[in-house]
Amino acid sequence: MEKWDAYDRQRKQIGVELVRGKTIPKGLFHLVVNVLVQDSKGAFLFVKRSQEKEIHPGVYECGAGGSVLSGEKSLDAALRELKEETGLTPRTIHLIHQETVEEEQSHYDYYLASLDEIRPKVRYQEGETEGHSWVQREELLQFFETHSHFHDQKKMLEQVLPGIICYNSKRKQKGRSLWQ
Repeated sequence: MEKWDAYDRQRKQIGVELVRGKTIPKGLFHLVVNVLVQDSKGAFLFVKRSQEKEIHPGVYECGAGGSVLSGEKSLDAALRELKEETGLTPRTIHLIHQETVEEEQSHYDYYLASLDEIRPKVRYQEGETEGHSWVQREELLQFFETHSHFHDQKKMLEQVLPGIICYNSKRKQKGRSLWQ
């Protein structure tokens, strides 16, 4: 049984535990981490979710992530999720964005992890991940057009990495925002 710490709207831990799969009481939130991963040449890691997943099976998401467990710090959860889902250990990792999604009763912490290697080998976690792709910044638009992905991934990248711009070689539209 997976347990999470409960937080109030202002991200203050309130001393109550939540249980995965049970309804979160109104006014309470849980903490989720998402780790964006870049190799030493700047390519982003997109991980394909397992077909066994209940939610969004077989689609790509940028990086790794999941819920912060009870008693765990956000950064520790980010490192744990990255290791569990990909087998990777970053050279550096930095908190780059925080947001609250009221309708999901979730606080999100976004991290950017940098690796020492170019497109290192990725290990998959059974039941969680089953594929991956390394995508350069200039290839992002094409990747989003040709691969199933979470509906909000383009917008999320623009939000947490302001100024990320792609170049679509087919249309020759330089400076096009990812989600236009």
